[in-house]
Amino acid sequence: MESFDLSFLNTKVDNQILLLVRKSNRIFEMNLIKEIKGRMEMNNLNKKSFKDTVIVVGVVMFIFFASLILFAGCGGTSPIGTWTLDRLVVDGVTYTADSQDKGDYASAFENEIILNEDNTGSIKLDADAETDATWTQTDSAITITADEQDLTFTLNGTELIYRPTDTISYFYKKSS
Repeated sequence: MESFDLSFLNTKVDNQILLLVRKSNRIFEMNLIKEIKGRMEMNNLNKKSFKDTVIVVGVVMFIFFASLILFAGCGGTSPIGTWTLDRLVVDGVTYTADSQDKGDYASAFENEIILNEDNTGSIKLDADAETDATWTQTDSAITITADEQDLTFTLNGTELIYRPTDTISYFYKKSS
């Protein structure tokens, strides 16, 4: 590496150069510090913005799920209408209205329940004649009274479920 002889420079010039270098270093340091502080402030803003975003998203999700829970039963299926047997589960074996082989339960798929707005209706079970009935609803429980006998069904979404024993009858709404 080559070396340069700077002895021709007098000390006054040397001091001025040294002062310029120091001044330029201070300006560089100050600019660097400003840049670092600016980035830190932006980072803090981004962290705050991220926290605010998380909070807003959390609140929106809470409101959404709370409204789902609160209104799940409100706008649900009305029991009013004509219901027909769609599925029958006997001893763990499922028979459907569309099944070719309904076993001994083919006549059960003629079962029909009619529930009117005035809490009257009719019920036809097991190929018997249609019987006049009245009905009441408490939450998801539908109690149908026919021939002085109470039959309790569960309204579950779009199904009316009757489970007196191990046999489960699933009715679907044929019409409103």
